[in-house]
Amino acid sequence: MKKLISVLILGMMCLCLVGCSSGAKKETEPVTTVAEIETETETETESETDEGIKEIGVGEPVTVETEWGSYILAITGVSETDWWERANKNTDKTVILVEYSVENIDFSNEYTSGVVISTEAFKISDDENYLLKDFSSGYDDRVNFFETVDPGYKSESALPYILDRDTEYIDVVITRSSGDIAKVRVNIE
Repeated sequence: MKKLISVLILGMMCLCLVGCSSGAKKETEPVTTVAEIETETETETESETDEGIKEIGVGEPVTVETEWGSYILAITGVSETDWWERANKNTDKTVILVEYSVENIDFSNEYTSGVVISTEAFKISDDENYLLKDFSSGYDDRVNFFETVDPGYKSESALPYILDRDTEYIDVVITRSSGDIAKVRVNIE
């Protein structure tokens, strides 16, 4: 009975990590070589935060190692949208797209054929350290929700978050259920 409950809990945790695949699919390109993305774990720009996680720069990849395989993830930028204004008919806030690239080296398990990057992959806070909420509705301008990237492929996408208009920067913490991996500060222009 304990084994059955443990397996059910493990399965629920895995489903929480991978989310559901929905929305428009973006074509992914086969990877010809892993060397296309710099995967060094020690670079001159890296440092440790007060929380003990690695600080990396925008566009700098980090390798995520899991029990189901590994993938390379990089926060590549932030762009502002007019989605808040379209949805709410005001300009009190804005919706930003946190842009990322992912290369699946060999990640897969019995629940998914590849890596799925969802809003649970990040903890995003503003310059006053308030956590941002994801924007639950989207427009077809360019967002691609919860795409599955199979082993040997890579993709670029973005996830929407609600932000106060006067924010100067956001901190993006790349996280997994086992803990925080890296932190990226992205200036809002």
